[in-house]
Formats: sequence, structure tokens, C-alpha cells
Amino acid sequence: MLFKKRRYNVTGLKRFLYKSLVKDKRCNFYDLSRLNKKARIPQSSILNIYDRDDNIGNFLPVLGIRKMLGFAPDTWDIHDPDIDFDFINNNYQGVIIGGAGLLCPPFKDFWVKYSQQCHLPTVIWGVGSGLGAGIGEKINLESQDSETREYIEAVSEISRKCDLVNVRDQLTADFFKLHNVHIAACPTVVYMQEFRQYVNSNSSRVLYSSHHFDSQDEIRKIKESVSNIYQNFYFTENVQHPYLGLDEIIENYYVDSSLVVTTRLHGAIMAYGLGIPYVGITRGEKIRSFCNEYGNGILIENISQLQSILSDTPFSQIPMQPIAIEPVLDFGSRVKQWSSSLTTVTV
Repeated sequence: MLFKKRRYNVTGLKRFLYKSLVKDKRCNFYDLSRLNKKARIPQSSILNIYDRDDNIGNFLPVLGIRKMLGFAPDTWDIHDPDIDFDFINNNYQGVIIGGAGLLCPPFKDFWVKYSQQCHLPTVIWGVGSGLGAGIGEKINLESQDSETREYIEAVSEISRKCDLVNVRDQLTADFFKLHNVHIAACPTVVYMQEFRQYVNSNSSRVLYSSHHFDSQDEIRKIKESVSNIYQNFYFTENVQHPYLGLDEIIENYYVDSSLVVTTRLHGAIMAYGLGIPYVGITRGEKIRSFCNEYGNGILIENISQLQSILSDTPFSQIPMQPIAIEPVLDFGSRVKQWSSSLTTVTV
């Protein structure tokens, strides 16, 4: 069976021409990690530490944060192994760490360094992690290895010093022993409201939202399962390119779909923010925790179940609840007041 390809079937030559001749369509922020030391000039009193990998799930929370704050904080990529905390301490009045999965294992070193080297008022906002036990299971800190315990204690200590802390789910709050934590859906849902008016409720299209961690074999199997039930379906890797920007991915793939099949949490969050039901193929506790917390989707444990669940449960039968956006906006209002209370840096 032939698969319907995404709209942008771009050859290597076209990619080269887009990169060389056409304005880069990707969402980009003023990111100090990409500048040499002499070129680093603060443009805001607040710094936002984020993940700048081109997966759009990393950019959407930051866009939601900016929408709620009403201004654009400077940014610094969490992947930078040489984050200049002296520069940060000397040039900013506060730091926002968020959103997306900034508590995932690759960022252990960042959190330990941050707890030791950053001395500014801090807000943790919209972060989450797949670490920890299953839903409802008690976290046993003593059973963790020494490196993980140090990591958990560093995050927990930062949360004690934070002015405000928000995470996506109870799983994250419990595992990292977060203090005075506020739980709400990802800031992404606020940004997605700009596109809700364009959602085509009469569409029969199914969207498969992938991830660069998915193997080619997994992608093939999922495409086959979806196409056996729905011939009208599209595929997106959820990665922005110079020829394909973040907003275009939402406009050309998501808003004209009535169901999203996804292997990663960001696909579920985007569908949730648009009021579109989703089927999540679990890859750990992140997506399971989100679905249990907010609903509007169903989960399966492996790809072999996908075709039968699509056949037995039409997307029109997936129970839907109103989007829980008020808690997200409430926390955004608190952070806006926090940022206003800090002395503005003169630049």
C-alpha cells in the first residue's frame, strides 16, 4: 500500500537551495550559548534556560511562556557544557528553567552545576521527566545509584530555593521531591490556542507524529497499522527545518487532523492543546502520566496493539474533556508578577 507523504517532499538539492537562498523558517531565539563571549549582550533582565534541539516540542513551551509573560527573555541552551554562570549571575535578575523535558537524565550535570553556581532568583516552569517508578508506586530514593541520588538532591535543593515551581505531572514532583510545587499542563497548550480556530472538526485525516528516536522499523510498522484503517493520513517527524517552520508544521499537519497517533509526549501535548484526541504508544512514564492526569487520549503499550485499537475505537468515541488551561494561565500570571518585581537590568 502506498503511503501519503507529508506535503513537503524536499530533495537534497531543494534542501540545499532553501538553506542557501531562502530565509530560514525555523523558530530561533536570542540564544547566548551560540555567541562567543565578546558578543554576549543581555537584552532582557530574565534568562530562560531551554533545550534548543530542533524538535518543535522544545520550542513550543518557550513560546507559550513568552505569550504569558508578554515579553521575550534571553535564552541559553541547556546542552551547553560550558554555561557561563558568572556571566548569568552578573547580568540577569532572574532565571526561568523550562519548559519541556529538562529533567531527563542527559541534563543531570546541568542541575548539579546550577545548584552550586547560580545564585539568582529562579523559577522552574513546565518541566517533566520520564524518570521514576510507575504511577502510584512509592519512590525509594535509597534504591537509586549515588549519581542519581546526587541529581535528585540537587533538583530538590534548587526547588527549595525557587520562588516558583511548576511541573507537568505528579510523577515528576514525587521523584524529585519538589517543594511547594504547582502542577499544570505544559505551557505549550497556551501557544496552541492560536491555532484552535483552524482545527477542522470534520476532517477524516489521521496524523502520525513521530520522533527522531523512533527506528525506521517502528515508523514502518506504525504507518502500516494506521494505513490499514485510515487511508487519509499524514506523517510528521515534528522537527523544524530551514524550509519548514514550527508554525507550518502545526498548520499543515495538526489542525486538519481528527486523530493524532504519537510515540512521544510532545505529540500528545500538541493534540491536547488543540482539542484533538490522540492515541499514545508508550515509551515510558512521561506520556502515561500526562494521559492519566489530563485525559483526551488513550494509551497502548506496543505497536502490535495499534491496528486493533484504531479499528475498535474510532476517534469519535475517545472521551474528551475541556482543556485544563486555567491552571497553566494561573501559574503564568504568578511568574509575570515575579518577573515584574525584579529590578530591570539596564542594557
